[in-house]
Amino acid sequence: AAFASNAGGRKNAPALVFEEKLRPPVSASKVFAELGKVDTLDNEHAPVRFPFDALYTKAEAGEVVKAYCELFQLDKNAPSGAHYLLDPTLCDALFKGVSKKSETFPTFAKKKEVCGDLWL
Repeated sequence: AAFASNAGGRKNAPALVFEEKLRPPVSASKVFAELGKVDTLDNEHAPVRFPFDALYTKAEAGEVVKAYCELFQLDKNAPSGAHYLLDPTLCDALFKGVSKKSETFPTFAKKKEVCGDLWL
């Protein structure tokens, strides 16, 4: 209402932007904890780049998992440059609660999938 009353002579109203924010699932807490250990390694009072209790856009969420994969060099020894190896922590974060107990977890996945659909 306030905008409408003040906008009498305005031609262009500011765009209303909606942005989806995501909360990390509990299964991803160990990924965030490992990243937090590195952030506070030299200074225990240093800010953590990726706090677990924060909300993330899809792009920011992708940066979290990418930072984890780079930290643990999960692209080394992968089948190709387009894949990450999946260590137990990352595998739990990606598949815990999604896969059935009788299913085996994959040992690698495409980077695009790890930082995108699987992580989100």
